[in-house]
Amino acid sequence: MKRLLLYATATVVLMLVSNGVLGAQSTVAPLSTLDLANITAGSCSTCGTGPSQPQPPAPEPRVIASEWRIIRQTNTSPKQLNYSIIGEWRNTNPKSYDVEKRFSDNCRRQLTSGGIGISTSLNISVGTTIHCSESTTLKFTVQPRSTVKLYQANMRYFSEYEAAVVAIWNNGREEVTSRRDYGVEKHDYTLYHPIHNRY
Repeated sequence: MKRLLLYATATVVLMLVSNGVLGAQSTVAPLSTLDLANITAGSCSTCGTGPSQPQPPAPEPRVIASEWRIIRQTNTSPKQLNYSIIGEWRNTNPKSYDVEKRFSDNCRRQLTSGGIGISTSLNISVGTTIHCSESTTLKFTVQPRSTVKLYQANMRYFSEYEAAVVAIWNNGREEVTSRRDYGVEKHDYTLYHPIHNRY
């Protein structure tokens, strides 16, 4: 009896499947776009990115600016113009003593020659004197039975400059052009030196 009941039940199921009754109930409904985005967090490994957009052409190289710059500088050896004695200390005591003096180095510079390139590069006009003095402290010791003479020497040297126009390109490259300018700058300053003598 049980075998007959199982046979009848199987026959009914097969008939329902063949008629599409159960198949219609088991059909899976497609997910909506919102549901799919919630599940995949908006990522899709199989979605195409579409045709790649062509890259814009690189800009043609061109000069966007130019400026004068010093490209070479040589300095001559300093020469002494003159000197003088500006102080003397004598010690007849058995103990030494210290001396401390402050002086100005009398720094001055003057562009003696050059065109627009040198003047622009150094930011100074031909013939203009620039004062660049700084204070200096001189310390020395006067020993017993000795004298110290303080000498002041006025010194001078020259700087020779070569300037060129530097072209600046839109790609960041810089190029030194053949346009040149030359000039000379004079530097004057003062040195102080103590000379010790024993007697």
